[in-house]
Amino acid sequence: MGFLFLFLVGAIIASTAGTSDADDEPTPQEPQPEPTGPQATDGVDVYNLGPNPLFFEAQGGDDVISKSERGIVYGESGDDLLTAYAGTRVEGGIGDDHVRAEGAGAKAFGNSGDDSVWAEANSLGSGGVGDDAMTLWGQADGYGGAGDDSLTVYENARGFGDAGNDSTTLYQDGRGFGGSGDDFFRVYGDGKAFGEEGDDTISVSSRGTGLGGSGDDSLRVWGDGFARGQQGDDSFYIRHEGVGRGDSGQDSFVVGDSGTAYGGVDSDTFHSFNKSTSYGGEGADSFIGFQDAKIYGGSGDDTYLNREDGDSDGAAYGGQGDDTLDGGDVDFIRNFPDRGVPPVNLPDHVDLEAQGYALFDATTSVDVYGGSGDDVLSVGLEGTGEGGIGDDVISGRGEMSGQAGKDTITAYGHGEMDGGSGDDALTFDRKVHADALQGAIDLYETGSEDMIDMTATGGAGADTFTISNQLFTPQIDYQDGPAAAGSDAEADILATAFPGSDMVGTITDFDPDEDILVLELPEAATGYSLSDMTATKVDGEEAVDLAITMKHGTDATQPDLIRTIRLTGLTSFDTDTVLQLSADPPPVAVV
Repeated sequence: MGFLFLFLVGAIIASTAGTSDADDEPTPQEPQPEPTGPQATDGVDVYNLGPNPLFFEAQGGDDVISKSERGIVYGESGDDLLTAYAGTRVEGGIGDDHVRAEGAGAKAFGNSGDDSVWAEANSLGSGGVGDDAMTLWGQADGYGGAGDDSLTVYENARGFGDAGNDSTTLYQDGRGFGGSGDDFFRVYGDGKAFGEEGDDTISVSSRGTGLGGSGDDSLRVWGDGFARGQQGDDSFYIRHEGVGRGDSGQDSFVVGDSGTAYGGVDSDTFHSFNKSTSYGGEGADSFIGFQDAKIYGGSGDDTYLNREDGDSDGAAYGGQGDDTLDGGDVDFIRNFPDRGVPPVNLPDHVDLEAQGYALFDATTSVDVYGGSGDDVLSVGLEGTGEGGIGDDVISGRGEMSGQAGKDTITAYGHGEMDGGSGDDALTFDRKVHADALQGAIDLYETGSEDMIDMTATGGAGADTFTISNQLFTPQIDYQDGPAAAGSDAEADILATAFPGSDMVGTITDFDPDEDILVLELPEAATGYSLSDMTATKVDGEEAVDLAITMKHGTDATQPDLIRTIRLTGLTSFDTDTVLQLSADPPPVAVV
């Protein structure tokens, strides 16, 4: 054993005897290769990425990056252009980014900033925070997120506005959902809009459908379109074979040109003209009929005023309930038959408080008081009409006061309108009557300051003031045919109907925070269109003059038509807040 130990020690000493200090130095390393593949920088990165890397963060700069097969790209800061193909995802991050999702399962998120989002073919797009612009195709889904977003939706895609006052245009079976906020929709070609929450505005044409949802919505329906107000006190404007249904709420309808209106379960108001059809349904409804309109009251205690003249073929059918019908061109009251009140000749003063609910039509200087109930009054030039408590409809050229309730008041060239308490609708309108030999039929001299003179006071509540297109291009009612060309009568008629400029009236208490000013644009057939709208502070007064100019588009010999409305109590006015309503249906988009 001792011999073996000595042998091992000797072997170890022999193996280490020749080792020098030089052998302790490290062996030199081979140089490392530079990194390969896409690298993020603070500059502009341009990459078309495949499946690798799985995750890519672009850092700063306005980057242009696409991703295919799998994985995620983060744009981070900068205004990036990012494209996600099928099965991938891109996120814009901070900045006003352009993000696209193309193909099934692709996802594009704008995140913060005012982003532009494109999604198609079963993909998903999301704007995130900011006022985003979104385009959706082919069964894609898009979400606007927070902010006032703009969405354009085609071919079975779905757009969700989410929070904010969003604007959505729908084509070819596109679907749009407003979410919260006061949203705006245009619907064409089988598109479908869902207003959901908020006081939404929906314009429907060409087989489209609009559903207002909750809130007091405004719905315009053209050419085979359909709109349903659902909950809330909704307003409808229906023309060219469109169809509108109010459902619940006290809805108001203007329906013409073969349109059809259905009132729903509550007390609704209808202005029906030009071969239209109106159905009141349940509730105590009010109707005014013009030009071959057909009116069906349904159940409820309804009120009808027929404004037919000449050879018109309009008709009104009372249905169930204690209805009040007036054929027009009469000067007496018709009340409920079960109250035993026969038609009576007009005295100088009529108080309807005892009857409580009535329709009144007057062309002379008679004072009329509606009392409680939803009354319909027509007031002569020197007359006075007071609606009392209730949602009244008053029209004429005298002093008109709605008092309590949600009233609708229209002045025709002359008159003082006072809505009283409630959310009222007051309209500056005009009618021109003419005789072939005498010229214009008017109590005021042509060109005088009193030729058109109206005043509107909304009173308490959120009121709507409308400037009718009849103030610019009125229809002329000839009593016995048009005047001879070149005659004095023709010159008088044209000077009365189309003055170059005129101060047409005053709004005494317009509140920009709660009231709405509406401008009806001339029909395209007149050749006139809006040229200018200016608001000018009146020297020495707390008032603003709103001057509206219409210009003829094809005939330079036609005069500009300038109409001015004075807004008292204001020192400035934003003309962009004026809601412009076209008298013609919108064009059908060809995509």
